[in-house]
Amino acid sequence: MSSDGTIFPKNKVHNPDHLAIQMEEMIENLWPLVSPERCIYRVPETIAHVNAKAYEPRLVSIGPFHHGQETYEAMEKQKLHYIYAYIQRSKLSMAQCVAAVKNLEGKARSSYAEPIKLSSDDFAKMLLSCSSDHTWEKKKTKMVLRVQRLLCDLDHDLILLENQVPLFVLKEIYNLLHSISLSCFPTMLELAFAYFHRLNKHNKQPQPEFEIKHSTDLLRKFHYSIGLCSSISART
Repeated sequence: MSSDGTIFPKNKVHNPDHLAIQMEEMIENLWPLVSPERCIYRVPETIAHVNAKAYEPRLVSIGPFHHGQETYEAMEKQKLHYIYAYIQRSKLSMAQCVAAVKNLEGKARSSYAEPIKLSSDDFAKMLLSCSSDHTWEKKKTKMVLRVQRLLCDLDHDLILLENQVPLFVLKEIYNLLHSISLSCFPTMLELAFAYFHRLNKHNKQPQPEFEIKHSTDLLRKFHYSIGLCSSISART
């Protein structure tokens, strides 16, 4: 019994040092409240409950928030076909691509507003397969998505707040797959600008210092004035 009358279990020793160690471990395992790398969030429940379908993918899950849902199972298989075809054309091995993604795992996990419960291997597989969704090659997409409605659904899914992967992951995979003749291909940023050109109302041009975190971030910066956009890019 303690001095204040609290009765401790007979089989446990009241050890303040042990309790302090436990609490320190708990705090270390908490997801940080603030992180400079965090940029991908869920839609707040107070907004999503009004029309949840408006914030959910129609065709393809990108990133971890909707990963594994049965609704997107068919497209998950298509994504594997795409990434396998890209790797074959590049003459690289699957192991090289997996290693590249694994090296970015910590930074990629930190980009999300909540802990991602996928295992290290499953997280890497998810990132690698999702990179096939962001080649932004309309001609390739139409080979499978021949119905215009499906193309519209894909465009919708690519800009959803919850349906994102960090652009640095996509850039790493893209550059790796084109490493032999990278100078012959547009940059990832140039591809993104070209794909979303209809939403680029201010006709902004991709610049090396134009830092983009993901597709939704690109659209957000499309709507800034040129001066404001430059100052925001410098701060982010």
